[in-house]
Amino acid sequence: FGEYNAQPKFNGLHAYVQDSMQIGRFAINPGLRFGRYDGGWRVTGNSSVYKDTFVDPRLGVIWDINGNARSALKAHWGRYHEKMFTYLFDREASGQASIADQDCFFDSETGEYSDCDTPTAIRAGIGKIDHPYVDELVLTYEQQFGNTMSLGVDLIDRRFRSIMAMVNVNQDYDKVVAVDNPITGGTLPIYLLQSPPEFVLTTDNGAYRDYRSAVLRFEKRYSSH
Repeated sequence: FGEYNAQPKFNGLHAYVQDSMQIGRFAINPGLRFGRYDGGWRVTGNSSVYKDTFVDPRLGVIWDINGNARSALKAHWGRYHEKMFTYLFDREASGQASIADQDCFFDSETGEYSDCDTPTAIRAGIGKIDHPYVDELVLTYEQQFGNTMSLGVDLIDRRFRSIMAMVNVNQDYDKVVAVDNPITGGTLPIYLLQSPPEFVLTTDNGAYRDYRSAVLRFEKRYSSH
């Protein structure tokens, strides 16, 4: 609370095309989506600090195994970019959105603060940007029972990439090796920064998140019996 005073603005443009075709027992659904975002500051700072353009392909295939629409094997792959969020650039330096704060020592006996450090606002430049996205693969088998019941199994694989982070690109470190680590034994390397950090907001930082799941579904539609 009180750490940010942001007045951002951004706009986006999206367009997509999609088709569907039938080849024997196979239904094929290809698609393509275009997107563009441009974000910046409305009052203080640069009006455009975050810009990216992307194209998202996707493809779905359905195989009617027996040709009677009762047993189906489905596969889908697609790339989906995240919608626009202020957090992607709210620490950019020109906007001055992050408010300076400081750490102090609180004396419980006197109820006063002392030994405060210098107020500091952590702000960053803009580095390489590739708008955050997820690649999703879904494999599904569905079986129809009677007219109202079906059973399905879904295998889902999602891979989240281009996660935004603020990183220090200053490599001015001195290495110190601590010996006799009391927890694990041996030595422990410690890297001491020798000059002020240089922060950059970038999606080129190695961060990732993977998600995999298996879902068993049973559905029963309403009937007159």
